[in-house]
Amino acid sequence: MNRSMSEVTSYFHRPRPIGRSFNYRLEERHLVVDTGMKEAEVAYGDIRSARLVFEARNLTTGFRTTLTLKSGRTVTMNNLDWRNWLDVRHKNAEYAAFVTELLRRAAEANPDLVCHAGRPPLLWAFTTLVGAATMVGMVAALGWALMLGFWTYVLVAAGFMAVFGYQIYGLIFRNKPRIFEASAPPPAVLPDASS
Repeated sequence: MNRSMSEVTSYFHRPRPIGRSFNYRLEERHLVVDTGMKEAEVAYGDIRSARLVFEARNLTTGFRTTLTLKSGRTVTMNNLDWRNWLDVRHKNAEYAAFVTELLRRAAEANPDLVCHAGRPPLLWAFTTLVGAATMVGMVAALGWALMLGFWTYVLVAAGFMAVFGYQIYGLIFRNKPRIFEASAPPPAVLPDASS
């Protein structure tokens, strides 16, 4: 069943393999966050900023939204729904639709809302530096193994480099720090709502 963005009013997920599900509801004047143990209401006007990032974790990738409130507290949600240690579902369409509607409501209630895409600048620069240095080291080790004829090492290292390179590429290029309008979240940090 396809629903328009204005009809998206709830989202739930289990953010970790162990733990409870989190339920989020968009009500007329506030966001309701239900952790299973307590329920909290967050007025849309109290949302000072939102940060959307792309994440690469272990063997999966995902997206995360962090809302910072005027009180300094934060509310976090992501697109991953863990069923157990081996089964994780990507709730891309539901997550993208919910976050888009949440940002719309927050910007309407607070015209001073600041929306950030990607990691904070210093963290992004550090990730870029470490990622690039690691890739250079891996390429050098691979070249050394090729020269010495260590074919098993070459195959294993090449496979590892492909996975690591893909994750580092995403962390660096998708998470470039920038500000965006609440009505137009960048696709680099928000999954495709149709997937």
